Amino acid sequence: PTKILFAVMELARGYWWTSPPLAAGFIFGAKQLRDHLGDEKVDLITRSLPLFGRVIIATSMTRIFFTLNLLLKAGMNIKDALSIMASSQASRALRNALLGVGNQITRGKPVSASFRHPLFPDLVSRMLEVGEKAGMLERYTELIAGYYKKKTERELRRLTTYMEPFMIFVAAGFVLLLFFGFIMPVYQSIMSLTQGPIIK
Repeated sequence: PTKILFAVMELARGYWWTSPPLAAGFIFGAKQLRDHLGDEKVDLITRSLPLFGRVIIATSMTRIFFTLNLLLKAGMNIKDALSIMASSQASRALRNALLGVGNQITRGKPVSASFRHPLFPDLVSRMLEVGEKAGMLERYTELIAGYYKKKTERELRRLTTYMEPFMIFVAAGFVLLLFFGFIMPVYQSIMSLTQGPIIK
């Protein structure tokens, strides 16, 4: 174990200069993949990831509908509110989706039907449909934001629960590596000295 540890350290010290090119290659590869597949498909893949996907969806829905509710309460029409929200999105696919929703509303399509998009959960359009029929669209954007806020908190707790054993495993592995790489050889050396032949 000690030899392996020192070999890894020597490798890292001798080839540290490869880190920047590798990082640049990874970023370039990710960009090429996004350009090849398209923003929407990459976002859909990201949102389908185990554990992390649910957190991403819940977080984005919370942010979108919390902002939309604030803008509607301030008296802004939904088309302008969606345009402002779209301009503040880091995800290009989500930005285009919100602009598409706004364009469909401008053409006379119901708000709930306009939100039927792969990047928005079905629950969103269903709740908006209820809000439209009840004449309480603003209130239902607030309910959606509240629902996904609670969902975000639940999913983060679940993610933490699943991550804890992994982190313990990594910490245990580091301790074992330290023990077998450094402490054990020192202990063996001391034991060999104390148990060696006594010269008179």
